[in-house]
Amino acid sequence: MIQKEEILRKLYREPNSEEKIFRDFSKDIPKEEYEQLYSYLIDILCDVEIDAYEAKTHFDNICRHRKQMEKALGRTVGFRVGMLDYFMNEKRKLRNPKVIELATYERKLRLADVDELTGLYNRRFFLKHLSREFQRSRRYTHNFSLMMIDLDDFKKINDNYGHPVGDSVLKDFTRILGNSIRAEDIAARYGGEEFVILMPQTDSVSARTLYNRIAGAVASHTFAHISTITFSAGIANYPHHADTIEQLIQKVDEALYGAKAAGKNQLRILEEKRDSKRYHPKTRVALELGEPVTEEGELKDVSLGGLSFEVKRKVRVGDVMTLIINLPKDNKKYEIRSEIIWVKEEDISRKKVGVRFQTIDDEKLRELIKRISAA
Repeated sequence: MIQKEEILRKLYREPNSEEKIFRDFSKDIPKEEYEQLYSYLIDILCDVEIDAYEAKTHFDNICRHRKQMEKALGRTVGFRVGMLDYFMNEKRKLRNPKVIELATYERKLRLADVDELTGLYNRRFFLKHLSREFQRSRRYTHNFSLMMIDLDDFKKINDNYGHPVGDSVLKDFTRILGNSIRAEDIAARYGGEEFVILMPQTDSVSARTLYNRIAGAVASHTFAHISTITFSAGIANYPHHADTIEQLIQKVDEALYGAKAAGKNQLRILEEKRDSKRYHPKTRVALELGEPVTEEGELKDVSLGGLSFEVKRKVRVGDVMTLIINLPKDNKKYEIRSEIIWVKEEDISRKKVGVRFQTIDDEKLRELIKRISAA
């Protein structure tokens, strides 16, 4: 995942080459990152926050506006000058702008976004990035996980050994986090001895793998003066545990509290959210898997996140299919594009399959749940 710091470094090394830099950046990245690229550019160069889904349109408009200015003035107009005029006079998004050297801006940005003691991102930056990841994941039907970590009995470390030792522990733990996460993950100091990690396109099972990696590194590390420490952690996933950012933060906090209450030095993952009770409907579900041939299965349960059903056909995690649910009694037919997220063999001839919905809005889904529940 492209980070703002990468763009800053490139802009610093190649001043006045904005359009070329972004063509180079956008060659080999997914569509969702491609859009975020332009949002970062505008934010860096004129401190205007634009939604990722609108940023590319603004970028193209700025390029056209710059060429119109060149034609009218009869001289070369830089991208930043064109952008400034566009946002001041065309879109009125800037009323009283100021000019700042990019290197100075980078220093100010780091001071604003980075925790001074640990060098990790701070809570403010994390929440801002979380909002962007939420919008991206919702649009492209990706999932992502949050892990919240709290160092166990950290107050005792400060009380018994002093704050300098406590600070040393925090720095060592930060280095372990940095060596454990992937390049696309975002780790931040959430406050005090509490840390949080954002893991894009990661389910709860993969998030648990990261927890195990961090726990192993912490257990084998010798911390100055105190030798060893432990930590507790909670994991929550969008969309399986929550529908909003606020709910997700609440859920991961509940999971962390559960780990602490259960004795500390452990991980807790909450059960997935449910919008409807479990039941055994008689409804059949047909599926199309990359071809018009359909096969029927028996629907087991349904929620806002997805549904499960039994089927004889061989399927794999990651397969994308169209589910067809006919309700003749109500004269209703639902066709839902879905992704298989788990498969469990019930016996030799039957497989239970869990899917996540991709193309049905909440209103229609609630209607479907209501009709099936009443069947």
